[in-house]
Amino acid sequence: MAIVLKLDENFTDASLPTLEGLAGWGASDGDSMEDAYGVMLYRLATPTLFNGYKLLDTHVKLYDDKDKSWTVVCAYSGELSSTQGYPYNVICCMYDAGKGLTARRGAEGEAMTVLAGTGGVRVDLAGCTENMDGANVLIVVKSGDNYSIYMNGDIAYGAPLGYGMEEADTHDATLIAGARLSSTGVPEYYTAFKLDELRIYDGALDADAVAELTSQLLGV
Repeated sequence: MAIVLKLDENFTDASLPTLEGLAGWGASDGDSMEDAYGVMLYRLATPTLFNGYKLLDTHVKLYDDKDKSWTVVCAYSGELSSTQGYPYNVICCMYDAGKGLTARRGAEGEAMTVLAGTGGVRVDLAGCTENMDGANVLIVVKSGDNYSIYMNGDIAYGAPLGYGMEEADTHDATLIAGARLSSTGVPEYYTAFKLDELRIYDGALDADAVAELTSQLLGV
């Protein structure tokens, strides 16, 4: 099994889980992995603590083909924080100043931004219930050029995006957790929180599957 965790050179906290404990399963490991909802390109092996000095790289490219359909399921908990200040980053699959999937908070009390980029692209989760210091389930479904974005079961967006986002500036960034990528691909703004689950499905899940997964991951 491939080790998918990358550590910042300043990471020294031996109290956190080991590399092996944080490894996830990815399509690059060989055999496909499937559950009741479909084929997974990646799944986190165990809940993971981020202390603000490390990131997790799934090695899955979401925007190497603009017509690709996928579903990202991300369950996280705890109050976000970073010694580098805002933005706080849960997941990211874009380069700064590019376009793509992100889940970040840009300022205190601000709603989570889920899609962002140049040209005025920005989708915030205003109106959705996010637990600022509790458990959350974010699910983003891309079907062709249509995005559906859910936070804790509430749908925040469900339509094609304008500003060229449907083409998403095809790029080779991989989905990471715990930081974002600069315009040159350097990790930055490492963020502390707990990642409870991360899955990437090959294809777009329907609303019923999203509701079931949300309920399971929130334990309701």
